Amino acid sequence: MRRTSFLQLLGVVGMMLLAASCSTTRYVPEDELLLGSVKVRTVGDYGPSSPSLLANYVRQRPNSRWFSLFKLPLATYSLSGADTTRWLNRTLRAIGEPPVIFDSLKARESCADLRQQLKNEGFLHADVTCQLRRHGRKADVTYWLQPGEPYFVSGVTYHIGDSAIARLLRADSTRRLLRDGMRFDVSRLEEERRRITALLADSGYYRFHKEYITFRADTLRGTRLIDLHLHLSPLSPLPTPHSRYSIRNIAYASGNPSDSRLHLRRHHGGGHHVQPGRQLPRPLLPGCAPRPRLHLHPRPRRSAQAVYVGRHGGYLREVF
Repeated sequence: MRRTSFLQLLGVVGMMLLAASCSTTRYVPEDELLLGSVKVRTVGDYGPSSPSLLANYVRQRPNSRWFSLFKLPLATYSLSGADTTRWLNRTLRAIGEPPVIFDSLKARESCADLRQQLKNEGFLHADVTCQLRRHGRKADVTYWLQPGEPYFVSGVTYHIGDSAIARLLRADSTRRLLRDGMRFDVSRLEEERRRITALLADSGYYRFHKEYITFRADTLRGTRLIDLHLHLSPLSPLPTPHSRYSIRNIAYASGNPSDSRLHLRRHHGGGHHVQPGRQLPRPLLPGCAPRPRLHLHPRPRRSAQAVYVGRHGGYLREVF
């Protein structure tokens, strides 16, 4: 058994060496270069927080390698003949990988994308260059990142055009993601937009979206400091406050078409407490299934329309 496994392994290694020995530039057109390798390197004392992630902004990647050694898929493709009507050639091309041809336009676009990402991370004077090394009909590409010194936030000012929302955000100020002295980072600005949007949606402003939140960054001359301003705009075209929604009526229906009765249960302990007049929580938007252990507490001199969903399931039919 061991001898058979060893022979199989030896056969696989032999095929890999045979394929690797085949010319990988066989199907590279004349006056073109096979992309051999791509590297991203940083120059200087400062650098991005996640250098490895910047490789995702490179628009061309070389042919894949097996065991980080052999470009076996490319070699398999190169073993095929030019006659695609033959079954063997079609099979080799199907399981193989065509050669990646170096594209100078994509290289320039990669430099622009890398440069923009560095600026988004606070390196406003960053530069990226592309170095091409040719050997034979192959090309090795290295992207050199020159971030420069990062910029920092000197102050954050919130401009809220809605007094009710302003009070709500002041009460939640301890959870702000933007702080004085932090390194400027566009991704942190986007996270703050999402946080505020989620807070308002959970507080009854379910029609609010993040496009109402914009930023303005003012750089201070002669320094690496940025004065950051967050603007939360009111509704347009007229400057009116954003609408805050409350629950008015709640109606439940049995999930069983043949049984119109609601099988009610009384639950004690944790759960959602919903009352008419209470701000609309996000899980109870129209079309969303209510969570289990739902409690309704009618106010005095008002009738409760339902208490719990039937045992066969149900859905929220009317919320306003």
